[in-house]
Amino acid sequence: MTINYTLGLDDYIAFNLYHTQNSPLMRRAVLFQRVLPPIAFIIFGTILANIMDLPLMFSVFIYTGLSVIWMLYFPKYFRKSLIKRVTKLLLEKNNMGLFGDYSLTVNEGGITSSGPNQMNEVKWSGIKSLEIAKEHIYLYNSSVSAYILPKVAFTDEAEQQGFVDMIAEKIR
Repeated sequence: MTINYTLGLDDYIAFNLYHTQNSPLMRRAVLFQRVLPPIAFIIFGTILANIMDLPLMFSVFIYTGLSVIWMLYFPKYFRKSLIKRVTKLLLEKNNMGLFGDYSLTVNEGGITSSGPNQMNEVKWSGIKSLEIAKEHIYLYNSSVSAYILPKVAFTDEAEQQGFVDMIAEKIR
């Protein structure tokens, strides 16, 4: 079975967003970044109130408010920041070969992928997991990288499901 598709910047951004939201390590890191600064705000506010002889309730109110704002705003900020960083990284001159037309061939031995300036083969033992997102199918070959297949590459839902079932059977 051979699937032909095109990968663009949006596909790589979608992968990075998906990976960040679904990797246990990344989720934990994002949680710490969301929770630790508010705790630091409150501790800093309490210390500052004691040093400057300010009313403690005033300081706690202000820094708790800042903490709530941070916790509410951080997910949106983090998403925008991640998209910006990934876009900047991918648009560097050396990465332009990532974009373009690809072909993924599935056979008994594994997967052969060919794209702009590259071709590689991986045995089934090299595929660590199959993950299905809203618009993509990811075949992880390590904990941080995957073959990205846009769902639009399939002619219909039946072809997509047949592909998923075949891959799932091979990597068990």
